[in-house]
Amino acid sequence: MQLELESESAKVKDLKNSVEREKQKLQSQVTALESQTSVLKNELEQERLACCQMKNEIDQIQLQELEITRHYEQERDQVSRLKSERELMRSQVKSLKLHKREGENSRHGGSDRAPVTETAGEGEGRPENEDDAQDATSWMVLSLFVNMWNPRVLRGVVSLVKDQQWRINNAGCCIVTKDEISVKP
Repeated sequence: MQLELESESAKVKDLKNSVEREKQKLQSQVTALESQTSVLKNELEQERLACCQMKNEIDQIQLQELEITRHYEQERDQVSRLKSERELMRSQVKSLKLHKREGENSRHGGSDRAPVTETAGEGEGRPENEDDAQDATSWMVLSLFVNMWNPRVLRGVVSLVKDQQWRINNAGCCIVTKDEISVKP
């Protein structure tokens, strides 16, 4: 019986050792799985951050695209508006020139330009009547509007306007010739 007891005790001990080895094996597997889960969680978090960053970048790009589209539409509208204004000004200039020619032809018997009188000491011509001065001023203003998008013309406009203002203030009126408005290189 003692032998049986020792045999059973050895079996129990072997089973306990076997169970302990299985526990350690399971524990090492749990530890490995936990470690692998932790690594996968870190990778998942990194992927989430990368996706979030890409989403933010896409949102920023879409906002920039929307802003650029709005700016483009505004520029396109402005170009259309300026083209229509230019065409309107051109038609007004043509109409004004035609009206001026008809008026000059009827007033001066077909002459191409209104007579000009010289003022003493200035050497500047002055039209005989106020209608000619108004026509010249209107022509100058319309020409400036028609050429307002040309930077070379705009550079000389300020000095031209100041000069014309001085002439008007000192002489009463003036005539602006096409040569004075033309662009000098």
